[in-house]
Amino acid sequence: WLVAGVLWLAGQPLCAGSAGHRLRREAEVSPTSEKAAGALRSLLGKTERDLQGLRRKRDNWEDLCRMKPDGSQSRGECMHILQTMEREIKALEDRRDAYKEMLGHLG
Repeated sequence: WLVAGVLWLAGQPLCAGSAGHRLRREAEVSPTSEKAAGALRSLLGKTERDLQGLRRKRDNWEDLCRMKPDGSQSRGECMHILQTMEREIKALEDRRDAYKEMLGHLG
């Protein structure tokens, strides 16, 4: 679905002809393929920046959590926030890796 979305953003039809639902082979070398690669590079850059920001935020929260007494409710709540941030970081890393893989397929 992500490839379809990027191709849609770049103006590339997903299907070619009524006989089959497949990506057009010309997309590998077409200007539209270059547009798709450009869109992916832009998304990749934004994702990298988002990752850096979220990692900094997580590190700040981690420092804050260390100041809370062990076993306290506030420490538990703080750790819950950190766990949520870790899941968000993992999701962004997965998205980044998917963009890199798609760029690799575009050449």
